[in-house]
Amino acid sequence: MVSRYFLGNTPAFPVPEYQLVSPFELGPYMLVGVVAGLIGTLFVRTLYATEATWQVWQAVARWRQAGLPGYCTLDAGANPHVICETPIADALAARLADLPAVRRLWRSPVAPLGARILDPA
Repeated sequence: MVSRYFLGNTPAFPVPEYQLVSPFELGPYMLVGVVAGLIGTLFVRTLYATEATWQVWQAVARWRQAGLPGYCTLDAGANPHVICETPIADALAARLADLPAVRRLWRSPVAPLGARILDPA
């Protein structure tokens, strides 16, 4: 309605008339429709995964400023990895589990002694 106010009743993008010449043309059009639908679904899922990753990233940064030293890194895709020292792993895991964006939480020690900062400077 707003565009009609400014542009009038003429379409913004004129589309030429098309006539279906053969029924065999329907197959490629259906394929284009299916591919476009799958790409749209992939886009939406990627958008949601990116938003969830960003929520985890921001939460870890807030907790670090509050004195809970955890660090976030990314793997391929929307898989944030939170790294911390062994003594605070339980507290950090509990906070991560409370985030609505976290669907699964895996804990794995890096070494038999756990993760530790080698050079604090």
